Amino acid sequence: MIRRRIWKICSLSLIFDAEDKKWLDYLSESEIDKLSSEGDLLLPNLPESIQNILQKCREIVTFINKEAADKPQDEQRKAIVDALDKYVKSIDSFDPYDEYDESWLVCTLREFISLYRWNIPARMNSNDSSEMDFVVRIWSRLDTCFDNLHIDTRRDTSKSSSSSFC
Repeated sequence: MIRRRIWKICSLSLIFDAEDKKWLDYLSESEIDKLSSEGDLLLPNLPESIQNILQKCREIVTFINKEAADKPQDEQRKAIVDALDKYVKSIDSFDPYDEYDESWLVCTLREFISLYRWNIPARMNSNDSSEMDFVVRIWSRLDTCFDNLHIDTRRDTSKSSSSSFC
């Protein structure tokens, strides 16, 4: 019973939060302290190749925001989307087996650029959009970052979860 309940909590997040008092229902304070002291608590740095792609995207957005500051917001968005699209299309392809993270990033950038091209995030910010609409149109694109780790995300209308089948 306890294993099932702990698994259920763990399945909701792949990151153990030692500050979550709910764990005291399952673990002693000394066990939580031991788990907290294991490993590096900091996330690792992104690979340089990914940092370079993201930095170039930031530079494009900053440049266009300065250049088009006096233009209507729709024109600014179009200029940013078009410039990012041109840049992302110019990136050499990455091998999805050996360079999964880079390949995923480029693919995801293309998908998000398309969403912004058609102003989907702003359109989803209406009273007519549900949380599930947001999940389907936006969040689900992030789920694919787990594909090469054999972690599958599952959803229904009441909850989301992740599980590993390693």
